[in-house]
Amino acid sequence: MDLQEYLALIRASPEICQTAHQRVYNAIIKRGFRVLKAEDDKRLASVLGLKPGEKFTLYDAFNDLYGIERELEQVVGYFRAASLGGEASRRILFLLGPPSSGKSDIARKIYWALDGEEVYRLDGCPIREEPLNAVPREQRKEWEELLQRKFPRSMDLCPSCRRRLFREFNGDYLKFQVCRDTVSVENGRYFASADPTDITSYDKGKYLGSVALG
Repeated sequence: MDLQEYLALIRASPEICQTAHQRVYNAIIKRGFRVLKAEDDKRLASVLGLKPGEKFTLYDAFNDLYGIERELEQVVGYFRAASLGGEASRRILFLLGPPSSGKSDIARKIYWALDGEEVYRLDGCPIREEPLNAVPREQRKEWEELLQRKFPRSMDLCPSCRRRLFREFNGDYLKFQVCRDTVSVENGRYFASADPTDITSYDKGKYLGSVALG
């Protein structure tokens, strides 16, 4: 489909367009959760140090991770706050802890919560970016009124797609094609990993990419 058709699709089904934080948070919530009081599970209340009447949320996406329930609630809380935009959405989540403390397990659980989710992306984009990024800033107010949604300020085309916009499409952003894709853990789509290394000497270019100057 072209970008014009994608915009019409969003107008009919706004939920298909989400930020990364919204997508992760909604995937976790979709798996289910339970809100418990200290009186509902006295053993867990004792482990977590809950006071009488205090509530706690358990998320089914992490249902076989034990002893880190407090930390899991903080992780989900981060995605909840970031999904609303604002300052939290500009922060990066780091999981810090000793070996075998559950960091990798939390990441894997998030992977599997997202597995099978549909994603729409710009065709040919090396970073599979959100198609709405192609809408010029000077036209976004008009589209915000039509789509009844706000465009995040951070949304912008990557350098590769910006070059295509002017070289291939002569500045006509509606000529971009949009693909429907699926998040896949098995095929490694929409996931990235790096080998552990010394934090004092690691090369951030492994995560962010790098450009040689000169």
